[in-house]
Amino acid sequence: MYTSLIQALCKDGRILRASKFFSDMRKDGFSPDAIAYTVMLRGHFQAKHMLDVMMLHADMIKTGILPNAVIYRIIAQGYQENGPLAISSRRGAASFSALALRSGQVVLPGLLDGGT
Repeated sequence: MYTSLIQALCKDGRILRASKFFSDMRKDGFSPDAIAYTVMLRGHFQAKHMLDVMMLHADMIKTGILPNAVIYRIIAQGYQENGPLAISSRRGAASFSALALRSGQVVLPGLLDGGT
């Protein structure tokens, strides 16, 4: 139920409201699954909230949900469409890369440098 509501809100461009439902889902004792994270990642990319994407990705790994090929494809596409991270977010990009490597995941070549 939560994931469907979150997806509808994201499609309507209401990412802040979707984030509230995502948070409420956890407060109500439900753990987000890979589908819920995928929906939120897409929503944040559409809103160009790249720092939120990195934080959500890190949270996903921390909770034990390892990104799959679909999630990495979404991340790569988002960075390709939105360009490289702003200078103010470069420290976050390094953290994102380091976190992915520590978790045993492979960072796709070009993912964090805008595909160059």
